[in-house]
Amino acid sequence: MKWISIDPATTSGVANWDNDTLVNTVVVKPRGTSGKWYHNSEIHASRFLAWLHTYDHTDAKLGGLPVVIERGFGGMATAVRAQGMQIGWHQCMCALLQRSAPIEVNVAEWRRVIKEDLQVSWPKDSKRAKQLSIQLVHKVYGITVTEDEADAVLLGRAAIRMGLVPQGEPK
Repeated sequence: MKWISIDPATTSGVANWDNDTLVNTVVVKPRGTSGKWYHNSEIHASRFLAWLHTYDHTDAKLGGLPVVIERGFGGMATAVRAQGMQIGWHQCMCALLQRSAPIEVNVAEWRRVIKEDLQVSWPKDSKRAKQLSIQLVHKVYGITVTEDEADAVLLGRAAIRMGLVPQGEPK
């Protein structure tokens, strides 16, 4: 089964999976103030079309577990609002495409699983935590990614380990 894991933000990291195998990663982000959006280097006329292209990776006929999304809320009202809107966007996309609702995994949950799996200790400083994510993805999967993509990959790895998506030893 094909599925995606998403680190939702204005610049979102996405990891595409086929069962427990990482296929590739992409970044979805706005292109300035024009209303256009990037899906990696491809330019789409709207946010909807960029995400539709992203969701195309998943198996539409299965409708089962196509999307795992990071759920994390900061302490500031603006962060809570922005993150809530991102999650709502993906819930809407799944409903529109007649897929099951996204599976939400808290940041602390997936990081605990990765900590146990890869024997690492997460630093409290967010910059250092993001650097660690990038290093772990490079070490385990041999690819160089952005911090957004790194979190999406590790979220996906944790989802496999947690039994939320197809089982098997992560590659």
